[in-house]
Amino acid sequence: MDNNLLLDIGFTGQKFTWENRRADDSHLIKERLDRAIVNSNWIKTWPNSQISHETRVGSDHCPILLNIAPKPIRTARQFRFEAMWVSDPDCFDVVQRSWSAGGSHNPYLLLSQKLGSCRRNLINWSKEKFPNNVKLIEGLNRELAVLQETQMNVVDRGREAEIIGAIGRLWTNEELYWKQRSRVNWLQGGDRNTKFFHLTTLQRRQQNRILKIANEDGNWITGDVQVRSEVDEHFKRLFETSGIRDWGSTLDCVAPVISHDQNVLLTHPFSLEEIKSATQQLGNLNAPGPDGFPGENSP
Repeated sequence: MDNNLLLDIGFTGQKFTWENRRADDSHLIKERLDRAIVNSNWIKTWPNSQISHETRVGSDHCPILLNIAPKPIRTARQFRFEAMWVSDPDCFDVVQRSWSAGGSHNPYLLLSQKLGSCRRNLINWSKEKFPNNVKLIEGLNRELAVLQETQMNVVDRGREAEIIGAIGRLWTNEELYWKQRSRVNWLQGGDRNTKFFHLTTLQRRQQNRILKIANEDGNWITGDVQVRSEVDEHFKRLFETSGIRDWGSTLDCVAPVISHDQNVLLTHPFSLEEIKSATQQLGNLNAPGPDGFPGENSP
């Protein structure tokens, strides 16, 4: 599968697709013999494909049901600062204008307001400056093909060079776009690794998909809305308690395992240098928080 760049799209339902139907448990064998394996073009065309293992009735194999277009749940698109934006000098001007705007006297609220203003202005600016790379490349390739089929003069040669240069820049932007989403840090850009980064991103998205989840009673919950609701309720229960909150008498009986010096070190406020160092260790393209701004934008 790895050699042919194929992906297993996963499944819902029972874990195994075949069993030998032996009444004696000591000789019972179950296996997952049936699966759906696809390539990156399939994932690109049908990104929400799902496989369901149905119940066995007339065979020792489960029926395999493929749904190529389950109804998606539309959610707000999360903002992400695109690494390719910094290649345009205007990006700095957009950020600078957004950052120079006034706001609250509370420094924490002011920072949030500046990030919000910067985010909105960058989104509006990027729609005009950075449209779909793939469509632009396809259009330029068509123009280049028509141009190269003619007897070119000096002007045509100049236009040919312009188109080739523009395609090269768009290829670089497309590579950065997928590298930023692939979470691959060990491979550097610049060698036209777009297909590899694209496939890595698709594989990670497939692995991170949650199609079902078991609740407290052991019942399986399916469906995007139901799964999200169950996850939300789980963490609400996790951080709430109706039990006793006074642990003083109990903790008095527990011998400390952290020395006084260690406790001072652990409870000491973080310095600006420590925060800066931790942020920069995340990598240039990884966002340290939900605001969508990666470490590349940190001072």
